Amino acid sequence: MRAGSSCATISPEARAAACIDWTRQRPVLEALRSRREAVWRAFDWEVFDGRLRDLSTRVAPKRIIILEGVYAARPSWRTWSI
Repeated sequence: MRAGSSCATISPEARAAACIDWTRQRPVLEALRSRREAVWRAFDWEVFDGRLRDLSTRVAPKRIIILEGVYAARPSWRTWSI
C-alpha cells in the first residue's frame, strides 16, 4: 500500500493483503540463513496507513531462527527449510 493511503476504510481481508506484505520475510530469512545480518523496515502500526517505519530493524544471525506471527504459518513456507 502506498504511503498516506488509508487501510481503515477497506475490508479486513483487503487490509491484510494491502498492509501486510508477507513476501518481505523471505529476504530477511535468507540473510539470516546465510549467516548475514538481516535488515528490514517493519510495518508502522502507529500510523496504520500502509507505511513502513522510518527506522530499520537489524538482527544478527543466530544458530536458531524463530519466525513468529500469523504469517509464519503460510502454506508457502512449508517447503522452505532453513
